[in-house]
Amino acid sequence: MLNKKTPAKAGVFSCAVDFPTRIGEHALFFSNALLKQELQGMKDISGMIGFHGSGSPVAKLRPVVQSWMEILSTYSRRNTNDALWWYNERATLSSLAGAAWRMTSGRWMAIEEFSSTKRTRARANAVPVGDEISSHGGVESGSVSPGRVDLLLTNGRSNFAIEAKQAWQPIGRESTDRGLHVVRAMKAAWKDAGHLMLDEGDHRLACTFVVPYIAPGVADRAGDVTSLVEGWLAEEVWGSVPDGVAYHFPGTTRNLRSVREYVYPGVVLLIKERKKAVKQQRSNQL
Repeated sequence: MLNKKTPAKAGVFSCAVDFPTRIGEHALFFSNALLKQELQGMKDISGMIGFHGSGSPVAKLRPVVQSWMEILSTYSRRNTNDALWWYNERATLSSLAGAAWRMTSGRWMAIEEFSSTKRTRARANAVPVGDEISSHGGVESGSVSPGRVDLLLTNGRSNFAIEAKQAWQPIGRESTDRGLHVVRAMKAAWKDAGHLMLDEGDHRLACTFVVPYIAPGVADRAGDVTSLVEGWLAEEVWGSVPDGVAYHFPGTTRNLRSVREYVYPGVVLLIKERKKAVKQQRSNQL
């Protein structure tokens, strides 16, 4: 739990984690007014990978992801002591849903946390092994049970059923790993996406929100946070697994800190499509 007494702990969190709900109860703040003025002039560190191909299903989500990044910037400008990725998976996912409804085209819509029927077990060869995730998914024909789908994005022509996880990943010289929790979260989202039924959407996606953070004393000089973020992004700790990667570190939140001086500068979105499962009466993989 992130509060005035306890710093963040690395790991993968689900929406059930009890995070504070009001910014006044914990502390994201800028060290002083001069630093705040300096940060307001900083440029965003932002980018998208894998969303530009014409044949990729993930590319269809490019307008929504762009809208999501705009929301992150708008929120950070209007709430300079807060961030949309600060809370938990559900809050971050809601910003992606909001990005769909926000689009001026009016074509995109979103439904969050809706009840559904899910398969209760997946094929063994579809579960991630080691640090790699199979590029071909499949779901074993078997029993089903009530469940919930994290998010549905639709534009009336294409439907995307999404299961999501959020990882808190330490970076910087004090971090003994640079991607352990990223991989754990990707595996968990991938596994959950495998339980989605065929009729949930045209595409089933495993989405991972990664919130990198920097420990106290690691980024004390001007420009340290930018250097650490750019270096970590260049490492691509998630490997070649995701179909799409979007990252956004608004200039206004570059030095956003907790009262314990942990820095939370931005967020990364990783998307991996899980191929449609076979029909229930069949056991072979598509």
